[in-house]
Amino acid sequence: MRHMRLVTLVLCTILVASVATSGVSAAQKYKGVTITVSACVEDVWDRVRKPMIAEFEAKTGMKVVVDDVAFGALREKHIAEMSAKTGAFDVLYVIEPYVAEYQGAGFLLPLEKVLTKEDLEYVQREFFASMLDVVTFDGKLYGVPGSVMMHSVVVRKDLLDQHGLGIPRTWEELLTAAKAIHNPAKGIYGFALPAGRMGSAQEMFEEFLVTTGGKTFDDNWKPLYNSPEALKTLEFWLDLYKLSPPEASNWWWVDIWNALLQGRAAMAYGTTCQEMTFNDPSQSKFAGNFVFIPLPVPQDRLGKPYVGRVNTVNWVIPADSKNPQAAWEFIKWINGIEVKTAEALSGIKGGTFDSALKKYYEDPRILAARPHLKMQLDHIKNAETMPLIPEMPQIIDILVLRLNQAVIGQLKPQDALNRANSDIEKLLKDAGYYKK
Repeated sequence: MRHMRLVTLVLCTILVASVATSGVSAAQKYKGVTITVSACVEDVWDRVRKPMIAEFEAKTGMKVVVDDVAFGALREKHIAEMSAKTGAFDVLYVIEPYVAEYQGAGFLLPLEKVLTKEDLEYVQREFFASMLDVVTFDGKLYGVPGSVMMHSVVVRKDLLDQHGLGIPRTWEELLTAAKAIHNPAKGIYGFALPAGRMGSAQEMFEEFLVTTGGKTFDDNWKPLYNSPEALKTLEFWLDLYKLSPPEASNWWWVDIWNALLQGRAAMAYGTTCQEMTFNDPSQSKFAGNFVFIPLPVPQDRLGKPYVGRVNTVNWVIPADSKNPQAAWEFIKWINGIEVKTAEALSGIKGGTFDSALKKYYEDPRILAARPHLKMQLDHIKNAETMPLIPEMPQIIDILVLRLNQAVIGQLKPQDALNRANSDIEKLLKDAGYYKK
């Protein structure tokens, strides 16, 4: 929704201070310093980052403590600690709606407080501008994007071939393919929909809404969740649900991935970070048959450009960090091309995310190891994220509740969207968005 660019003002306000004073090694500067990093730890931490962090500690002299928190508890813990200004964390690794919420609450440190002019120039030069928008507010940089993933549809190419079907490019072709393969009596469903009351539902619904040319808000932050485009999207959503296992009304990411890996579903909404998992023979006997494709679009939008979305996990520094300079040194290192290349080439089959660094997409070794990157690169150059306002976590909760009520038949589609729109508008009105 917003493509804010870092402006010259930021350069003018940067404290031009060297990361390490002349004649003092990094190891001397950070010896005895301990930083605490709060994150939902993935496989890549143990198998790639942990050994490399040990090398980083030996080089810099600082100690890195990783506070591993389950994703569902991450936000609550962060808000509790930062509200009390405990200084418990020096670095946070969080998704983009949390960045917006934390920044709006004054919980995050503008990086101009710790970046040198050279650091900022490096960030602007090496990262995609569309990804930096995620962590930029009022012209100030509050973090750097650490990981990127693109949403797509995952299809079983072998099943499409068996039914004489091509790769679906439109909603209509996707439904046709799903219906042709759908055979619950034989344990195979046409699709796997993440229709539970969780963020995966919001992400998928809004992604498909964007393909219609629809929007979630107008320029004055009036919600558009009950627009004709939104209704068209929800009706398509419900058609996909009818072709999903009945328990999909409670599903989120992990459930749809398991349905694919186990052969219960022919297609699903997915993320590019899972490509290696799906094609790992130790994870599924159907490995080698999964293909990640761009989101299909409505027939009347075929061939028309649209700005898609990506999701990011971002490195930020709390305002009450006790060691902000050391925190930035860690962020700069763990988000650098050396670490990101090691992650990409590690062979880890779990959800390893990609980098927002331009160089990452220029390395032929990485491109060969991660076939989805060409599609993803074309996508992220001009991508948007979900609306980045502090109220986004509450908006997600409202939307997924109403979507789920439509799925289970408690509300008719238009009624569900009307209620979602009304609830969201009230939330933003109470927050002062419509004051004259």
